[in-house]
Amino acid sequence: RPATGYEVGFTLGYNINNKFAIRSGLQFNMRQYNINAYVHSTEPASIALVNRDANNIINTVSAFRNNPGSDPVVLKNRYYEISMPIGVDWRPVNNKISWGIAAAIQPTYSFDKEPFIITSNYKNYADGSVLMRNWNVNANVETYIGYNAGKYRWQLGPQVRYQALPTMSSSYPIKEYLIDYGIKLSLIKSLR
Repeated sequence: RPATGYEVGFTLGYNINNKFAIRSGLQFNMRQYNINAYVHSTEPASIALVNRDANNIINTVSAFRNNPGSDPVVLKNRYYEISMPIGVDWRPVNNKISWGIAAAIQPTYSFDKEPFIITSNYKNYADGSVLMRNWNVNANVETYIGYNAGKYRWQLGPQVRYQALPTMSSSYPIKEYLIDYGIKLSLIKSLR
């Protein structure tokens, strides 16, 4: 199930003209989703990896199952990320009230990862942090309504952020591409 995350950051931009700007910055994201599982006595579990030349097995243990058992538990897959968005901002309406569309590519570093992944038997959830990519690429697109007041502009609108590479390494056979939907509130200050 989806869970609430958040994003904070800052951006520097350069206005090419009154309607078009390029921008870059730094942002922090916390992404998460929940898995409904059941507590079970600890048991061996394996994760099969598929490589070009051979199949590898990671042997681990798990105390969580996906079929009803004793106590229900919610596992939280939580990822902390730092990224550097590089993008464009187009404002076809740029008066007192403005409207715009923006998009960016975001090289992303993930740290303090807490993923649970499904094991090869599709019955258990195990720690997948050893398989998670440290580096990934995200892309975002947004649209907004802005209010210009002197050197400041408030912007509010929806944003979609998509992860371009799978969360886990290519050898893990189940591919996960995270997507975030949210509302973005921005305060922009003109430096000139």
